[in-house]
Amino acid sequence: MAQQRTIDDGKAERAAEAETLITRLESAIAATADQRRVLFKALDDAAQVEPHRDHHAYHLGADLHYCGLASGDATSWMGLMSTGPANVGRLLCEFATTSPNSYVGRAWGRLIDARREEYEARGRFVQWQRRWARYMTDAAAWAQSDANTTDAVWRALHMTSGQRALVQDCATILDIELPHGLNRGTAHDWLQRNGANVVYRKGV
Repeated sequence: MAQQRTIDDGKAERAAEAETLITRLESAIAATADQRRVLFKALDDAAQVEPHRDHHAYHLGADLHYCGLASGDATSWMGLMSTGPANVGRLLCEFATTSPNSYVGRAWGRLIDARREEYEARGRFVQWQRRWARYMTDAAAWAQSDANTTDAVWRALHMTSGQRALVQDCATILDIELPHGLNRGTAHDWLQRNGANVVYRKGV
């Protein structure tokens, strides 16, 4: 009962904050009915009281979710963002001319759907870049540490899941045959030879 009261109190407090925000929006930028719907839907469905370790991601992602995006759109959305602020700004201006009263978050789904295949490919490339950078940072730290005195032992181990994912990504993006029978050392060598040369190509 106490937990339910806490949840109810939290929702009531958020609802009061929402009313204050809406009043401010109406006086400043004339909040639309669409903005109201998005805001109140997010509040009605928010049952999380205690912060989760990923609560920033959940809170920031909630707006995208309530505007119609799902987890399957994440890669495409990342690809759209990678086109740069000038291009995204142009697309938003075009959206504004056809849907001037829509909440801006509604634009993402339409923009993604217009060129989903390209944005999906770009998003996969961005994800690869991030994993590659993280892997190379770890590899450099390993090379500079005392642990590299056991290099022969390390190289003979099974390759890590991170190496496996990077090898698969590189082979896909480069459109080359996926290597087989790699251990940790030969996977690292293969990545060194191929990974640094990856360049995004539309259609891959």
